[in-house]
Amino acid sequence: MPEQYLTLNQVADRLQVSKRTVERRLPDMKAKGLKVVKLGHFPRVIESTLDKVMMKAAAREESFA
Repeated sequence: MPEQYLTLNQVADRLQVSKRTVERRLPDMKAKGLKVVKLGHFPRVIESTLDKVMMKAAAREESFA
């Protein structure tokens, strides 16, 4: 199955936070395993890595806000 790429708006919707919060927390999330690629000039998040980061955060009862 091919990888799915999410926009920052889609990531924000999944995390139930604003796009600005995602932009601010991106370096921290990348340090925790989130993979971001640039398609053109725009960053895209690899969906499977977002799922892994979310599962790790849920296990630690950590918030993204």
